[in-house]
Amino acid sequence: MSLGNVHYIRNFFIRYDKGVGVLAYSNDTGLLYAYSFKGLEEEEKKDAAKGKNLENIVDKITKNIGNNRSRLLPMETDWPGPEQEKLSNPITINWLITKECTHHCSYCYATDVMNNENLIEENNLRHVSERILSYKPLNVVISGGEPLLHANLEDVIECLSGKTGIIIDTNGICYERLKELLPTIIKNKIVIRISIDDLRVENEYKIRSPKSKNISKTDNLFYPIKSLTMLMDNNVKTIVQTVLTQRNANDLYCMGDKLYVLGVRAWRIFEMQITPHNKINIELNKLNVRNRVKNKKESRQKTIHIIGQLRKAQRSRWMDLNLIVTEKTSEPNNVFLVLPDGRIYTEGKHETGKIHLNEKNPLSDLSSGAHFTRYID
Repeated sequence: MSLGNVHYIRNFFIRYDKGVGVLAYSNDTGLLYAYSFKGLEEEEKKDAAKGKNLENIVDKITKNIGNNRSRLLPMETDWPGPEQEKLSNPITINWLITKECTHHCSYCYATDVMNNENLIEENNLRHVSERILSYKPLNVVISGGEPLLHANLEDVIECLSGKTGIIIDTNGICYERLKELLPTIIKNKIVIRISIDDLRVENEYKIRSPKSKNISKTDNLFYPIKSLTMLMDNNVKTIVQTVLTQRNANDLYCMGDKLYVLGVRAWRIFEMQITPHNKINIELNKLNVRNRVKNKKESRQKTIHIIGQLRKAQRSRWMDLNLIVTEKTSEPNNVFLVLPDGRIYTEGKHETGKIHLNEKNPLSDLSSGAHFTRYID
């Protein structure tokens, strides 16, 4: 048994990482957890390194889940800091399996992929899957484009199933396709993340405009909600994902109330990222909350205020809602991407765009501290 293998124990994919501690992904929550060496006894460290007695650590992680304080276990203060974390392997790999999509999202960070006419999608999905699994990720996020448009999505799931956690990112518009996949989703304990940016029809339509004229403004919101409720009715772990923009900044509090009433218990909010490929979009810059005021300090305070109000609501109104906030980061190369052609990249900075990673040692080009913080902190 080689160091760093991924083990499956009681709905957790768990891995010992010699530079960090013990990392785990939960099928039950769709979230990642880290257990610092400081929280382990010496004997536990030795066992974890050999892949032994990991059940004890799973017990400790399970006991701490739900405290809503931190996903760094036992406590964030026990960690030396992300700059000093030296991951042996990536935590999460994002596989953009297709560049086809149903929408023109204002803030899309994969526009350069979808508009690349020279990019030819890889047909040997098993080969790509095996290469992804060789990096021993705790989970793989299947994305795009819109992954439900991929004709061989079931094959991708089959290749990954049982070896790593699986998350599918979707806009939820392909309701019938999602319904068709439901038995596969349930069988393989796949977590579904549905993107919904606003519960006002007009705003959702402007932020996430469909490519097809056959998708009306009403349908543009109706089908994601229908997909969401279908998944929850079938006990599929479902997370709503929302990008914070000027259009929805004043709606999020009410949106949280409505999602909570619908039964949503996991809501992830991203602060909008300006990339080299979308920063020239004037309309997009109008959506950036930080551009509300010219003073950078004030714009940052505005963002903090919005997020603070949501966290306050979580504590007082949405007691069992897991609210995850991913704020804008200055670290660009924190995401491990596999493009539709099978090659691996990370997101670049300024004018660099996406950066092709070292295929043999991708972490040499990836900021492992920022990668750790993005998915765990």
